[in-house]
Amino acid sequence: MCSTPFYKPALLARDAATVNELTDGRLELGLGAGYVHEEFEAAELSFPSAASRIRHLEHVTSYLEREQPGVPILIAGSGEKVLGVAARHADIIGVTGTPGAMTGPDPLAERIGWVRRAAGDRFNDLKRNLPITAAPTRNSRAPDLSMIRRFAPGLSDQRLLELPGVVSGSADEVADTLRGYRERYGVTYLTVQAALAEDFAEVISKLR
Repeated sequence: MCSTPFYKPALLARDAATVNELTDGRLELGLGAGYVHEEFEAAELSFPSAASRIRHLEHVTSYLEREQPGVPILIAGSGEKVLGVAARHADIIGVTGTPGAMTGPDPLAERIGWVRRAAGDRFNDLKRNLPITAAPTRNSRAPDLSMIRRFAPGLSDQRLLELPGVVSGSADEVADTLRGYRERYGVTYLTVQAALAEDFAEVISKLR
């Protein structure tokens, strides 16, 4: 996943072309507007306003569409403006639901609704992706919330467990939850954090 404020469009397009060639055309390029202030500080870059970051995301995405039309683009976000960019330009929509942006009883449905309105006739052609940010290990039915708590230190465990990308229970129960997401929201594409991949393999086997 590339935070677009770190890139010039032409340089990112060049790198994407190289990776796509090295992977025999299997690259799916993930893009985001960037939101972690500490990452900008570590890179010795100024932290632009949200509006500026979103404008740059759309600029970079439009450039890549023209210069690398064969590379599928995934844009992930939780806010209406970022998801609007995704709906207009991306091939794959990463629908997240961060705690601070949860405003209703069903944040995933809310975000899918934003995408539907912005995408218009494109909506049915868009893949819907859900990032899994916390999941149980094989020895536990409860997810490890430590990573996601870094971005929401003031929220209770119960509130974090309500996030769409946080799943709990046995492998069968997690698989059932994900099937429910597919039926209710059309989510057919999952992204799993690398640290969760080995333990999540059992869930994948239940979904096949």
